[in-house]
Amino acid sequence: ACNVSYSTSDQPTDSPPEPSTPSVQEPTDPSTLFLDDFSKPSEGWGKTWGSADGNSMGVSDSGFHILVNTTQYILWGGTGNKFDGDVVIEVDAVKRGGGPDGYLGVICRDEIINGAEHFYFLIFDGNGAASINKFSENSGLTLAFAQDDAIADVNNGGTVRIRAECIGSTFSLYVNDQQLVTATDDSFIVGDAGL
Repeated sequence: ACNVSYSTSDQPTDSPPEPSTPSVQEPTDPSTLFLDDFSKPSEGWGKTWGSADGNSMGVSDSGFHILVNTTQYILWGGTGNKFDGDVVIEVDAVKRGGGPDGYLGVICRDEIINGAEHFYFLIFDGNGAASINKFSENSGLTLAFAQDDAIADVNNGGTVRIRAECIGSTFSLYVNDQQLVTATDDSFIVGDAGL
């Protein structure tokens, strides 16, 4: 499930709120901007299967699936919305295969500027590495990095709760309600969210 909401605070929260129950119904919480449990392929996300170089993504079996077979390859899907200002993105994810070096995460403020894609990506891997990064002009830049052995066991096929706060110029990544890394940058202020 994926939930994108806005924050009314100028600062990140000290702890993430309780997870909401996913639904494809209209959200009842006025702070929820986008909510999807992936039970209907026609809901948002441009949910047709797409592939490139043996990598693919799309909706099937009530989930959004991303398959990456190429080393050093980033593949993501967006909601197809442009969110203004602060957003908090929550998603329940399961890593179904691959080694511990494969990353899970979210993107925020994804926007095309002068023909080039720009966004922030907040990621972690099965080795306990977590980072907040900026993608601009076809190049990635790590803004902050942390190593946390408490998240090193995400390769067992269990569900992990990912929460990314993109609030003002501050970005924070949580996994299973534990804050892993925070960074600041003020390059991009609006855009889509994605997985």
